[in-house]
Amino acid sequence: MVKSNDPEWFFLCPIDYKYAKSKRFKRTTKNGFWKATGKDRKIKIRGSNNVIGIKKTLVYYNGRVPDVVRSCWVIHEYHATTFEDNKVLIFK
Repeated sequence: MVKSNDPEWFFLCPIDYKYAKSKRFKRTTKNGFWKATGKDRKIKIRGSNNVIGIKKTLVYYNGRVPDVVRSCWVIHEYHATTFEDNKVLIFK
């Protein structure tokens, strides 16, 4: 385990799809799952309309449907739109 007093961490992860020919991401864990909430936000170059990425907000839920409990954990998932599919996800 990494010890840190910093409440903000960054992780780089390869994309894992739910199914072989699907574009849906696998966001399950051993004890729960991450669920997207709100709408996706475009990330633009400052002073321009060029979209370079997408930001998603996800909330962690403990358990499995129908017995789930929402936690206080939130992550922001970033997708670069300037790179090929299935390269890297950045979590904050």
